[in-house]
Amino acid sequence: MSRLAGTLLRLSHKIIWVSHLLWGYVDATWGPVTVWIGWEIDLQSWSCELPLAKISKIIDQLEELLFAGPKVKFKTLESLVGRLLWVTGLWKVLRPLLSPLYRALHALPSSCVGVSPELWSSILRNVDSLCVLTRKAAHPSFHAGARITRVANSYVTSKDELLAMPFRKRRLWVEVHDPDHPLRLADSDALASLHAWKALLLSTPFVKSLRSPVELQIVAEADACATESSMGLGGYVCWPSGRSHWFAICLSATELQDFSDLFQVPLQSHIAALELLAQLLLLWCIHQALPSCRGRLRAFLRCDNSAAEAASSKGMSSVLAMSGVLQRFLTFQAWSGIEAEVEHIAGYKNALADELSRMQVDSVPPLAIEDRISPPLRWLLCSGVCLQPAAARWPEHLQQLASKK
Repeated sequence: MSRLAGTLLRLSHKIIWVSHLLWGYVDATWGPVTVWIGWEIDLQSWSCELPLAKISKIIDQLEELLFAGPKVKFKTLESLVGRLLWVTGLWKVLRPLLSPLYRALHALPSSCVGVSPELWSSILRNVDSLCVLTRKAAHPSFHAGARITRVANSYVTSKDELLAMPFRKRRLWVEVHDPDHPLRLADSDALASLHAWKALLLSTPFVKSLRSPVELQIVAEADACATESSMGLGGYVCWPSGRSHWFAICLSATELQDFSDLFQVPLQSHIAALELLAQLLLLWCIHQALPSCRGRLRAFLRCDNSAAEAASSKGMSSVLAMSGVLQRFLTFQAWSGIEAEVEHIAGYKNALADELSRMQVDSVPPLAIEDRISPPLRWLLCSGVCLQPAAARWPEHLQQLASKK
């Protein structure tokens, strides 16, 4: 039946052409609400909803893992991550919450074993350059695939470090990680992520419109540069009318750390995160020029850094600075209603944004000075509640209430 349906689909495609809309169902009933690859799709409102049965299953797994504490079942965690990855296919703003769970998948419990001189010699013969056993040694803890991570009080990452380790006593304590271990270690970040997912699924209606956002016809490019102790961000937006908005920011490491503790010296080691930060400022410039009462929009932002482009597309990063900027980048998209697609541009074609990122305070700008705007960097990097502009103050009665608590 599925092959027949596929044949009819292709034939119908030749006869009836509706752009991006042609459905084929086998042994299914057509109605206003249908289930397709796990999603409930309302064909009248053209919206998609996460079914309650799926939510219940995910919550059950979350509760199982939270009840287990810091040591969780690998199979349950792996299944949960797969389901949540599927959910974040539509709600990309939640993708950073998966990063601690991915780290937990690789956090193996360790065993500490007292090793005799004979067993130590067997381990050294059967270990590869990365401290992974290629064959079983004369002990059940040291089977093929197990990794040695510490000897005595020293962490090791290579066979040369193992060979250099002195054997002074009758026993040498060796820490080994077993990749086949059924449990994984969930740190405080992973547990906080599990709690956050549970709170979201219990309180948030997971309904999303499937209508395509309106694409903005703009040219938007941004760039970043960094040395050990300073950095620059620059970018511009050119509208169809010919009007442009641009920004150029130059800060020392001390000034940047006053805004956020994500960036530690040397700053050039965070260049990919700074490139994504420049894209966030560029997105703010677009939002600032648009009216508030509008529908969903999509903007294409150009970047010459492949790591920033990949992180934006994936929605996750294991690097602390990149993960922090990415979270704010996705959050701003959800808050502003502008979906950002970061696309790659060759460095030599990004010359204007590069010039803006390197522009000094006393330099003559390459664009009209009246079109320059100043993105609120502190507000965009702030993870809590922050008033903008800096001179703004809470109402007096709220300050009084806060002082009483």
